[in-house]
Amino acid sequence: MRKPELCGFILLIGPLIWGGDFPPETEFTAVEAPPFERPNYLETSPDPSYGNPVTRITDSKVFGYENPRHGYSKNQPWNADQSLLRIRDRLLDGNTYQLLRKFPYLDEAKWSHTDPRHMYGFQGKGRFVRLILPHDQIEVLHTFEGYDEVRMGPWEGNLSYDDRLVVIAARKGEDLSVIVYHIGEEKIRSQKEFPGAWKRLDWVSISPSGKYVLFNWVPDAASKGKVIDCYDVEMTFLRRLANRGGHGDMGFAEDGTELYAQFEFADQRGIWAYEIHSGKRIRLLPDKYNGGHLSFQNSQRPGWCYLSCNKKGYDEVFAVKTDGSGIVNRFAHHYSQSTEYRSEVQAVPNPGGTKVIFASNWNGEEEVNSYVVEVNHGKN
Repeated sequence: MRKPELCGFILLIGPLIWGGDFPPETEFTAVEAPPFERPNYLETSPDPSYGNPVTRITDSKVFGYENPRHGYSKNQPWNADQSLLRIRDRLLDGNTYQLLRKFPYLDEAKWSHTDPRHMYGFQGKGRFVRLILPHDQIEVLHTFEGYDEVRMGPWEGNLSYDDRLVVIAARKGEDLSVIVYHIGEEKIRSQKEFPGAWKRLDWVSISPSGKYVLFNWVPDAASKGKVIDCYDVEMTFLRRLANRGGHGDMGFAEDGTELYAQFEFADQRGIWAYEIHSGKRIRLLPDKYNGGHLSFQNSQRPGWCYLSCNKKGYDEVFAVKTDGSGIVNRFAHHYSQSTEYRSEVQAVPNPGGTKVIFASNWNGEEEVNSYVVEVNHGKN
């Protein structure tokens, strides 16, 4: 497999490493969040700890519904060239964050990794479609018939980075069908049935390379907890990757090795990465920092994953290197009190990893909005 290209360059400056588009490389030590007044809609203010500009990009009065925010940490809001950003069924300018318009709603919508005009998702029962911008043309690629429910994941599935493959989770009664669908050829590549397994599934997804299918699930009725299992693209079982399943995502190490990373609790607490092809474990950070979410949606910046945590002093959005060094890029404190699901931060980087979108209820005192933080280039 071709090694992913790195985005930007790195210069050595004293004890820190500074990348032109990224915050300094440093250790993840406790930094308590100082007071920070919430920015107004489309207003940018520097994070008081790190100086990186934070912009509020949503507002209920403008968007026309309560608590407007981006989706889950594994769903990329920016399109392939980062010119557009999606908040539910709204399109925003990817750089100024001005609201542009609504577009036809797609269930489980995912941007193409290769074409900034394309989006994939479901429209109608079992109809897997491609939405083509700017004229909102809908192409029906395949109708998965005979199922009660058809999902990508559900909710946490993604396309391979070349947009060739996607994994479909289909339910008939309580039975689970896992279908590897080839988008380019518009046909089913492989399929496997798991009787009675639908309620035991958290998510299933193709890996970025298209070589592997990962399950986060309770593998059988006798098991007490979720695990991460690895299959090949022909749906042949390869290995148990992790004995516990947590909040995680898939991406690449700097050398092109494909990884799965997640939060883990109990005696193996911390942030862990797994080499998917071998099962080798790498501890990225030694604590779970009161939990949070992890994203590998920085598809153009291999070697890093992005996180949001909730522990006081560590309640930030940041990136961590995947080599086990513990090195992080600290973007901003998120100022959210996760008292309910919609106020969870669920940070997501743009494809280049230069910006991070996150949700916040601003110390529990405001509606939930989405914010974007990027690197301070001396403009504030």
